[in-house]
Parts: sequence; structure tokens; C-alpha cells
Amino acid sequence: MNTRTRLGMVGAGIAALLAPLGLALTTTAAEAGSPTTHQLRYYTVQKFVRIAGEYPDNTLEVKLACQAGDFAVDGNWVVDHVDDLNPDAGNDYGDERDLVAVSSVGYSDNAKINWWYFKFLNNADGDAQVNAFVTCLDNETTSNAGHKHLLSIGNLRENTALTVPLNDKATVETPTGCGPNGISVAHGFYANSGSARLYRSWPTYAGGWGWRFQNGTSPASVSTYDRCLSLRTLPAGNGGHVHRLTTAFGPVDVDGVPVTLPGSERIESLFTCDAHNSFIVAGAVALTNPDISWYLGNSPRGRVHAHRFWNTSEATGTYVGGWCLAMRTSKQLAP
Repeated sequence: MNTRTRLGMVGAGIAALLAPLGLALTTTAAEAGSPTTHQLRYYTVQKFVRIAGEYPDNTLEVKLACQAGDFAVDGNWVVDHVDDLNPDAGNDYGDERDLVAVSSVGYSDNAKINWWYFKFLNNADGDAQVNAFVTCLDNETTSNAGHKHLLSIGNLRENTALTVPLNDKATVETPTGCGPNGISVAHGFYANSGSARLYRSWPTYAGGWGWRFQNGTSPASVSTYDRCLSLRTLPAGNGGHVHRLTTAFGPVDVDGVPVTLPGSERIESLFTCDAHNSFIVAGAVALTNPDISWYLGNSPRGRVHAHRFWNTSEATGTYVGGWCLAMRTSKQLAP
């Protein structure tokens, strides 16, 4: 049974971050009519893969790239299906929960700021079918009034490697946020050893990002990463002015809005940016009880993310959300 829960974004976002910046997802009428505003551009690159259920072909690396120079701001995957091998012969083990995204991370080399890397492990007997996505942000605005502006994104920030003990959970957070003029994007993780299962990727009150993993097969070591996307363009045009990028995290704020999803082998929960002229620049998910809930990834669809889960029983406290970025800049501002 498929159940869809649509979540709308309420409020202005994380109060501590947005209030100092006066952020909102909609531009004012004056700004909308200004000849000096610019449009942002985004797109998604997608690849469908099959992963065998038998060693050594049950692991697969996938590399996706935006256009050269553009920013890979979000990497996503979704488990579509795991084939039944031969159930009539009693030779069948595994389902969608046995496909593990071992790594999902952007490249540290800024020359490859447009690249994203995935590694998948299929612990089921049958082949797994997976879609991988990277959300790309054009590195410059559209041209208007005879000029355009470059955007800016920071270097990949690495956290201390996290050890996930056998049959246990572990949490890691960025030590700092991105400051009043930036947001955390490109949230990635890389398995140094083992294969831990992601069940939380959510912002912190300090403006950074936090991850949680669970491990049930062997001890694992995981490193996590992010980048800071600047909310101001680089100077250009008349007087060397800049423009602000307007963002909001939803729904509501870092606390989110919990929903209860029924026990089901295939269920989706949708998060949608309220403003039509926006898209999700960084998706977020959090499970309260990963012992009964498995995160199977999400399909990015512009201002909508369709998150997929497998629940063995009713799952309370399921959260989905994201950073929404307006497609039009503010009016011109002093640098």
C-alpha cells in the first residue's frame, strides 16, 4: 500500500539564521519589478543502475557530474526494487532494505566541484534497481541590465571520522555553521570501512548539519562532509553591486514537523517548497526509530522531494524537509 503525505513549508525558516538576514522565499513587488534582479538556474542529472546480488558484483560505484564549473549541491538516490531470485526453489533472501548507500559525497577537489560519487552495496540475493541523482546549481546568474553575477560556494568541509559500533547507532555534526550569509549544502558521507545505514540528515541549531547512522552487520567508520553556499553573489555591474539569495528551511524550522507513516513495504512522504519560484537545494530526512524504519532514499523533483521508506510497523516521528532557494535574486545591494 502506498501512502503519500504532503508536507508544506510553514513559517520563515530557522529563526536564528533567517531573522538577521530578513530571509523569505518570495521577493517583494518592488524587487520583482526591478530591472537589476537576476534568475538562478538549476537542473538534475540522473542515472539508473542495476546492482547484482552476488559477490563480487554486488557493489557498484556511480559517478555523476553537472556541467563544468557548476555546483553539485545535493546528491540523492532511491531504491526502486529488489528482484526475487527464485522464491519457488526456496532460494530467495532480501528486499529493498538490503540495498545500502555506503557512500554519497561530492569531490573534495574544487576543480571537480560539479561531481558526485556514490557507492552501493546489495546484500540481497536478487538484483537491485537504483536511481541516483545529483542536483546542480548554475555557477552564475542569468544576464540582466548588461551584466551577470557569479555565485560562490566553499571548500568541502570534513568532520572527524565517526565509528559506528556493531548493532549500534552514532551521531556526528559539523562543528560550526556557515555564518549569517551562508547555508550548509552538499551533505555527504563516505565509508572508510564497513557499511553503516543513514537514518538522519538534518540541520543543527548552530546552522550546520548533523548525520546519524545505524550499523547491524559489522563495525563501520564514516566521514561526513558539507559545503557552505554563499547567500550573496559576487560583485558585478553598476558600482560593483551584489544580490542576496533568499532561502528558507522548512517545514517551520530545525524542529520540523513529524508525521506518522503506517507500516508498509513501500511508502512515500513528500516535502514541497511552498513558493513556486523555488527549488530544494538540500534535502533533509530524520527517522525517530530506525529499528522499525528504513530510509530508501528520495527522488528530487525541483521544488518537491519524494522520500521513500520501509516500515515494519507504524512509524511515528518521521521528518522530511529541506533548504529551499528562490529562483530570483534580491534587488542590487552594496557589496
